[in-house]
Amino acid sequence: MSPTPSTVALCGAGMISVAHAYAARAVGLHVVSVASRTPERARGRAEQIGATAVDYRDLPAGADIVVVATPPAQHLEHAAYSLERGAAVLLEKPLVRTLDEADRLVELADRYG
Repeated sequence: MSPTPSTVALCGAGMISVAHAYAARAVGLHVVSVASRTPERARGRAEQIGATAVDYRDLPAGADIVVVATPPAQHLEHAAYSLERGAAVLLEKPLVRTLDEADRLVELADRYG
């Protein structure tokens, strides 16, 4: 991750992703990519906010920060994937589903900074 994050990827293209996109812009960050369960949904959201549609496997897709706004059952998987690839991660609530998942997430965050 760069010293001063400037780019964001959205992992999830539901209603809350628009709020995250606007919030990112409000603080001077550029949303560069959007991933979703379906390519159509990713493309639709990406077109709406001026980003590129990508597959989950492409994240962080050049972004410094990945906002994970997928269903809670996928939070750990998507956060871990992005952390392992050098991105900072912001998780939509709930953080994860269990304390074991929370422990794993903390371990990964410590390992990847």
